[in-house]
Amino acid sequence: MNEKNYLLICEKELLKIASNSTTKPKMLVHVCCGPCSVFPLKFLSNFFDITVYFYNPNIFPNNELEKRYQTLCQYIDPLKKENININVVFDTIDYKEYMKDLRPFKDEKEGLNRCKLCYKKRLEQSFIYACKNNFDYLTTVMTSSRQKSSNAINKIAEELQDKYPSVKYLFSDFKKHGWAEEGYRKAKEDYNLYLQDYCGCEYSI
Repeated sequence: MNEKNYLLICEKELLKIASNSTTKPKMLVHVCCGPCSVFPLKFLSNFFDITVYFYNPNIFPNNELEKRYQTLCQYIDPLKKENININVVFDTIDYKEYMKDLRPFKDEKEGLNRCKLCYKKRLEQSFIYACKNNFDYLTTVMTSSRQKSSNAINKIAEELQDKYPSVKYLFSDFKKHGWAEEGYRKAKEDYNLYLQDYCGCEYSI
């Protein structure tokens, strides 16, 4: 069975928005860190009025969570000079509470059930926030991460879409076309951002 081309689905949706919309739809963008955001946020700002949703209670320890949030702000704040205004929402819950569902999979290799459940928990909370706050669209920059499966993330979002139909999920694969490499190059050379060397939770350190 052939896998869906989520990038093609994304491009078709963006073409439809560009041709039909007189005003930019409201989009909530789940963000895991600053470096993964460098390409997607600028790209998506051409089509959407963006609010960033920083919901990553998986990140350990807490000072690492704060560092990644500050790095994200370090990237977003200068974008105002380019007339790109992006609001940021920081949301979290207690780390121990968040990890309860993940600990049964603690001995698995990275990328398997523990990680997929983590993607789902963060994406579902993003759907909930987007629905409550009347966003038109939702997406995540996690598909730009070299450590994460874009296909797995999109499949999870597709399942959640049926549960939260009031917001439309924009499928993506921000690793394509060299976008991830370009984003990481800019993060390092142009913005001097902190580049973390593990995904986030204690098991990925």
